[in-house]
Amino acid sequence: MSTFPLPTSHSMLTPMWRIRAALIWRLIPAFANGWIGSKTSRGTWECWIDCNCGSRPVHDNSYLTYREKEYSMRFAITVLAALMALGVGCSAQAEDCDASQASMNQCAAKELSALDADLNTQYNAQMNWLKSPEKKQALKDAQRKWLALRDADCLYQVGKREDSGSIWPLLQTRCLAEQTRVRVNQLKAYVACRQEGCPR
Repeated sequence: MSTFPLPTSHSMLTPMWRIRAALIWRLIPAFANGWIGSKTSRGTWECWIDCNCGSRPVHDNSYLTYREKEYSMRFAITVLAALMALGVGCSAQAEDCDASQASMNQCAAKELSALDADLNTQYNAQMNWLKSPEKKQALKDAQRKWLALRDADCLYQVGKREDSGSIWPLLQTRCLAEQTRVRVNQLKAYVACRQEGCPR
């Protein structure tokens, strides 16, 4: 593949193109600098964008070939567009949680489900670390009693379904999620503590 020296005149690139190229370089340098391997460097990219390098030998490996420039920029633009689309999708999803009572209930249920999964992960990690059967049983009993306390406390805070109407599922789920988050953090502290004096 033949190589081409970089342009030395600003007229070769439009101002908007240069702005976009500089933006892509700043946002995703790993892609711009790492994808094409050892033949590029930050100085090469800045030189290419600003067009102030002067002439270089045709076989200078610090330069990009025409195809490498084209492909690397297309790749960087594609990644940037994908990241922007992902952000838009996440924002739309967050807005949907407030669209209706049903959507709020669904989002709260998903949050509680994710917390329950994390709860099980931390509980199993601590259980697997314990060596004594007595300690394993003590943790199991503590977890069962905590679950009963959580449910009873949320029932006390929110009240019965017949007393709250259609908003009861949302209030109940949010209460359960709040209590579960506290327990998850407690179990994470257990898992992280492996010195003398830690629960074992």
